[in-house]
Amino acid sequence: MELEKEADVIVTAPSSVVCEALMHRKPVIVFNRSYPLMTESYEKRGVAAVVSNPDELGLALTRCLTDPKFTAQMTAAQSAHAEYFAGKDGGGSVSRITAWILKNLE
Repeated sequence: MELEKEADVIVTAPSSVVCEALMHRKPVIVFNRSYPLMTESYEKRGVAAVVSNPDELGLALTRCLTDPKFTAQMTAAQSAHAEYFAGKDGGGSVSRITAWILKNLE
């Protein structure tokens, strides 16, 4: 997770790396190759920029690195996505664990 912490943008195939990027509040670019149902969810929710070819990758990288409004929207979507999947009604354990992780990452 040290690489994710230091990166400006995370580029990955659909994997747990997306969750790690969310923990670090990093813009994410995901290749739409092998798990279209997962990447469609990321794209629909605005959690990640989903790309299918090198041209799209270049455009997504440029946008993630130069468009603060885009990355702010992605960060907000990532928070909503994490809350949706972690749930608010877990007795607070998810919130406590997440807060501890985020505190200790900084």
